[in-house]
Amino acid sequence: MNQDRRRFQRIFFSADAEITGFFRLDAPYSRIAVAVITDLNAKGIGIRFHKDECPQLVSGDRLTILKTTEPRLAFMCGPEMKIRWVINHRSLEHMAMGCEFDGISPDFMRQIDELVKTWPSGKAETEKTE
Repeated sequence: MNQDRRRFQRIFFSADAEITGFFRLDAPYSRIAVAVITDLNAKGIGIRFHKDECPQLVSGDRLTILKTTEPRLAFMCGPEMKIRWVINHRSLEHMAMGCEFDGISPDFMRQIDELVKTWPSGKAETEKTE
C-alpha cells in the first residue's frame, strides 16, 4: 500500500437534497450546464449531469462552479476543476463524474474540511485518495 496516500473526509449528499450546481464548461463547449452535486471532499467533487442537458464530457475537460443551490457551498464558486473520471454508459440517463479542484488555496481546503465536519447529516465518510 502506498504510504504517501492522504485521507480526506467526504460528504455524500442525499438524492433528496438535490444540491445543484451551475457550471461553466470550458472550450470546446463554452457553455453553462446544470448538474447535481453528489459528494464533496477537500480534493474535489462528484457531479451528475443529465445527458440531454450536457455535451459528452470526457476526462481532462475543465469546468468551473458558478453558483450552487446550497448557500453553504457558495465559497466553492470560482476555482477551476479538471474532470478525472467519467461514467457514461448508454443505458444510463445521467453522466457521473469526479472532478478535482485545481490551484486551490489552503484556506479553501480548510473551509471544505470544516464543512465536512459540521455537515448536519453526520454522514461524512473517510476515503483514501491520492
